[in-house]
Amino acid sequence: MPVLPISWNGRKSTGQMYQSACDIPADISRDDLELRIRAFQDDFRAIHPTITLHGFQFQLGSSEARAAPADTKPGADGEISSRQSTRHR
Repeated sequence: MPVLPISWNGRKSTGQMYQSACDIPADISRDDLELRIRAFQDDFRAIHPTITLHGFQFQLGSSEARAAPADTKPGADGEISSRQSTRHR
């Protein structure tokens, strides 16, 4: 196999870095939100994009849930979940 003229470099990403990137700020622009969803929509490390509003955390559900029509509510199987935040202000 031929050697390519590129090499790996830069810093390694950590679980904490991934978690931080999945912590979506409440004032994120629509374009930036779409980019984050596209980048982190997989189930890598079981860390999901999460936004916290008024003390509640909302996690992005499965791709099937996102593809559902707007007037469809997610099922009770956890496709979209929310939980009380454990963060303190």
